[in-house]
Amino acid sequence: MTTRQFIDQLAAGESALAKETLENIISGKAFEALDAYKKEMAAGIFGGQPEEIETEEEVEVQEAE
Repeated sequence: MTTRQFIDQLAAGESALAKETLENIISGKAFEALDAYKKEMAAGIFGGQPEEIETEEEVEVQEAE
């Protein structure tokens, strides 16, 4: 669905169909934005060097020193 189809449907007086087209357009744009954000977040989390996770034993040893 394109914006042009939406405009044509409005001009033809097909308001119910235009509403459905508009919802599809907005939904598609929102999905694309969400997908881009998920990829950006994943790159930030998994793209760099993995962080070293301290175990409880390492913490206890460091505190004892």
